[in-house]
Amino acid sequence: MRAAKFIPQIKDNRLATPQQVRSGVELVGLGLIKKVVIADNLAPIADACFAQPGAYNSSALAVGMFAFIGQIYCDFSGYSTMARGLGRMLGFELPRNFNYPLLAKNPIESMTGWHITMNQWFRDYVYLPMAVGRRWLRTRRIAATMVTWGLFGLWHGAAWTFIVWGLFNGLRIVIYRSTKRQLRVIRTLPGAAIASRGLTLLVFSFTCVIFRSYNLSTAKVYFDKLLSFTAEGRAISLGWTWFLVGLLLVHIASKRWYEEDLMARLSPSGRVALVAVMAVLVTIFTGSEKPYIYFQF
Repeated sequence: MRAAKFIPQIKDNRLATPQQVRSGVELVGLGLIKKVVIADNLAPIADACFAQPGAYNSSALAVGMFAFIGQIYCDFSGYSTMARGLGRMLGFELPRNFNYPLLAKNPIESMTGWHITMNQWFRDYVYLPMAVGRRWLRTRRIAATMVTWGLFGLWHGAAWTFIVWGLFNGLRIVIYRSTKRQLRVIRTLPGAAIASRGLTLLVFSFTCVIFRSYNLSTAKVYFDKLLSFTAEGRAISLGWTWFLVGLLLVHIASKRWYEEDLMARLSPSGRVALVAVMAVLVTIFTGSEKPYIYFQF
């Protein structure tokens, strides 16, 4: 969050309104569900697959890959949602840090919708100073994109997995920018929107295999076994596949119908019921305690 937007809020010495408190409670509850109910329950599946990718069959590794996507998204967006909720309960408005990146139609939507505040920082202080110029605009933009995303990967840690992850995502954006005019006709075909969202999510999931792997050798083993489509190796319960499908459907429904500040549109009894449901979910379905993933970066 930029100082120009936050410091004036401090100077105002503001107090939270009843509506902000209600909305903040809603966001904290939603963030808790994302973190302790979803992310922490998916973590053991992802951890097991990435610890010994050679021991699992292809289907299990696919489940492990998507489990990690669900884990890291719900972990980080849950923490961000709780931070916004706590800030709102104190009278401060913090920006959203995620804009449904898993439902994006293209790589630019996908990556700029993830960790929005850091994306904006890298755009303003790394990408734009290199990309803006009168000469060699296209070449400058390509170089600026690759450097920016390489540094974005390096920010996560001094490991080749993070650097390769960043460069791969930079390459995705470069290829998309270079071909989007040629693909304009394809985007008008029936089902093209669904296909583009599915392909974007799949490619992003592949990049996250690199991100999550302990090293590039482990990532290679993971991809070799995943793309061999073999049934040899350990399996994972089919219930986890349906759980992930259910989460995706809830995510789609949330983008289509959910609007923040649901508490303001409910009656007092409805608010009590909503908070009670959140508390029950967190109490009953809390998984094994896991530290926030992004705390290590």
